Amino acid sequence: MHMTSAVAFLAAMVAFVSFGGESFGFASWNIGHFALGKKWYSTIPESEAPKKIVEYKAFLDKADFKVIGICEHECFVGTNSTFAVDKTILADYDGKAVEPSGIGRLNALYWKDTQCVKTGTVKFERHSQQRYYRFARLKIAGREVCFVMTHLDWNHIKPGHEQDRASQIAKLVEDFKDGPYVVIGGDFNTCVYENKVWRDAPEEYEPFRKAGFSAAHWGELKTWPAKVPIQSIDNIFAKGFEISDVRVQADPSLSDHALIRCTLAFR
Repeated sequence: MHMTSAVAFLAAMVAFVSFGGESFGFASWNIGHFALGKKWYSTIPESEAPKKIVEYKAFLDKADFKVIGICEHECFVGTNSTFAVDKTILADYDGKAVEPSGIGRLNALYWKDTQCVKTGTVKFERHSQQRYYRFARLKIAGREVCFVMTHLDWNHIKPGHEQDRASQIAKLVEDFKDGPYVVIGGDFNTCVYENKVWRDAPEEYEPFRKAGFSAAHWGELKTWPAKVPIQSIDNIFAKGFEISDVRVQADPSLSDHALIRCTLAFR
């Protein structure tokens, strides 16, 4: 074998082994309650729901993922309980961990072709609004992976709640820092109200970096508002994986947030 070819072959084999020979797509999206983030319930008229379902499904199909975490989830697309999400836009996904609609700020996970070991929710001790994380332990390529979806506080300007979001990030880091395979997605609301304006604050992600997590980005990618993104508040963190093919997809007619996705390869 030619020396150059041998080196290339060896590099390819090292990459294959380090990635475990397996990879899959993961996406995180604040879907905005099917109300562009303006209400805690869907505002899509029932007559328009079929058309919107086609648009949502095409958008999600383009993202190409095996598992997705959704913030501000609702179980039905339209204003009436006719068009269920799991029977329409995510009909290709046979597994889910969700809660009933109507109580706001819900986190959900959907997956396909995967065995579920356990699901659950954990409330944050410190919060000014309803905040928690949802997890699902799934078997992928013979390994148990813990997927986490969360939505952190933004209204930390309330007296006595200034450190709520920092406490929530610390809780996520502590609970999952030692997991061999962990994926944490969500809307982390890493922004600060200063001088009557909201400032992007990606430095709040640093506890994840210090704990050894990889990230889809460290503030470089903007995800909100979907029309002209200026804040990097949506993100994906992982343990035990190499992250590649990070993409941001936005359609302001579907949500006020952009979707963020990546490919995760086992180390």
